[in-house]
Amino acid sequence: MPNSNSSSSSIAEIWREKVKGTLINPNTLLATDYMNHFNEVMMLVEMLPDMTDILPDCVGWQSKTYPEHFFQIGLDYGPLSAEAYRHVPSSIKVPFELTVAQLNAVIHLTVKRAAATIVIDALDEMRRSFSAGTIAMRKLSETLSGIINGSKQTIDQADIDAIMDASNDDTGPASTAPNGSQDDIDKLFG
Repeated sequence: MPNSNSSSSSIAEIWREKVKGTLINPNTLLATDYMNHFNEVMMLVEMLPDMTDILPDCVGWQSKTYPEHFFQIGLDYGPLSAEAYRHVPSSIKVPFELTVAQLNAVIHLTVKRAAATIVIDALDEMRRSFSAGTIAMRKLSETLSGIINGSKQTIDQADIDAIMDASNDDTGPASTAPNGSQDDIDKLFG
């Protein structure tokens, strides 16, 4: 019976050779182009305090898996990148997927909080509390980019929670909610 570790190593080596000369990192089998999926919505979210009319674009953003992104973007190496993802070593894929999940959650929570302050016309409160979400998004984005480029460092969920909770204290949007209803907020998220 063949050793599964040597089989996995040889598969990884085959894929490292396949991706040479592309924008796919041969060590991680991941491409930084996936960051564009997040960079676009992060840019929109960061503009929300000054351009509340883009809220529907932020609310409408849908997360995509790594393969979905690469199958849909139309780059010449997209299908190869999506296929290579199946062979990313678990020591890279696990922290990568964890960080993607955390980043998706922070984006959605930040948009939801922004929507709540817009609905109740509490823009001053949004400006004060909004930075927590953008700080967490930037940190997670940097971490994700690092993983794609070979770092194995992640951010502990408790650290993310602490950043996000800092904006939900007694001076944050939750304390001003009497002017808006949960139904109004829920309507934004369909």
